[in-house]
Amino acid sequence: IYKALDYIRSLAKPSLLTKIQLNITGGQGRGIYLRDFDQVQTSSGDICLTIKPKYLPKEANQLVTYDDQDAKIKFACRLSLICDPPVSYVQHGKFLDLCYSDRTFDIRIDPSHLKEDQVHFTELQAFDTNEINAGPLVRFPITIIKPISVNSQTYSLEFNSQTFKPSQIRRHFLQVPTGSNIAVFQITNHSSDISNKMTLHFLQLEPGRSHHTAEYVKTICLSPHETFQCYFNVQDKRTLELCLARWWSSLSIIDTSYSIKFHSILMSPSNSLHLRSSQSYERFVLENRLVNTYENINGLPVINWKFLVQTLRPNKNESKIQVLSKRDCFTDQKQIYQLILIFNLTLLKASDVQVKCPYLHELFYDSEYEGALWMCFDTNKQYLGAGDVLND
Repeated sequence: IYKALDYIRSLAKPSLLTKIQLNITGGQGRGIYLRDFDQVQTSSGDICLTIKPKYLPKEANQLVTYDDQDAKIKFACRLSLICDPPVSYVQHGKFLDLCYSDRTFDIRIDPSHLKEDQVHFTELQAFDTNEINAGPLVRFPITIIKPISVNSQTYSLEFNSQTFKPSQIRRHFLQVPTGSNIAVFQITNHSSDISNKMTLHFLQLEPGRSHHTAEYVKTICLSPHETFQCYFNVQDKRTLELCLARWWSSLSIIDTSYSIKFHSILMSPSNSLHLRSSQSYERFVLENRLVNTYENINGLPVINWKFLVQTLRPNKNESKIQVLSKRDCFTDQKQIYQLILIFNLTLLKASDVQVKCPYLHELFYDSEYEGALWMCFDTNKQYLGAGDVLND
């Protein structure tokens, strides 16, 4: 407590840094994030960063005074640049003289010698040489992921003798081969008397799209000497993150081995096949862009229909708009209404049904409607289930 008090007192003297805030931008915006295989093989070249001073008025609508302008003119700061933790793959200048104007400087990143299957992180920090104890004035994070290259002959990768403690997490970063769009993951529990409950999370990041569009999540339970296998879609030339986590309440240590293999079944003219009720047939072409990945397949390919999409229209006589209660109002006291739509459907046999409204689904915070809720009843008006805009 006394050391904290002394630290606060040492920084209590007036300083222009209490009136001026520094912001740093460059690279990909708020930091540098290199993830894909092509980005981490060679040096990045010179990357320009910009430090921008910004005057902070006492009030939001305060008029600019002579003292404010005088503070901007007198502002001068000599910055010391360091990386925390210190790394050798980031090159930068040591000092930078700053006044009340934008200053640019270059850094260079060379991740070619970094270890594979690891995340490397550092932070470029700028300190005032006259007030080092005040801490960094700006921070610029730098994150580099170095993926593993898969076997160029079998397009697969194996991880043998992998032990898991309770709640232990293992991550791997893999380069998806060019032309591949399907991955097969297999895991085996080698323990003789211990069951294994694990969560699998496989993820790829695509620019401008949500991470939910390229991820696979599943919780499995493996009995002794049992093997689990799953298939999921991947994007070629993008780093695939494999995350395996053992359940937190598990007991003892288990021994496992797992592997992943990539395949290529590209469909044209589109990646998905839709057959409408008005069509009697649909022509498509399958292409394999990987070599020797189907040498053991005998006979013709087999196609299984995955979904039957049935479009429903609301019942015109039962649908209605209602005014909600007085408590259901916006901040400007504007009333909120609810739209009730009734849909009727018939199932001839037991089936798995997913209820989706394309206009509302996948939009949680950006939806034009305040909320969306569906409820399902049978012909006897017995409640069967409910859901909202989320997939699960």
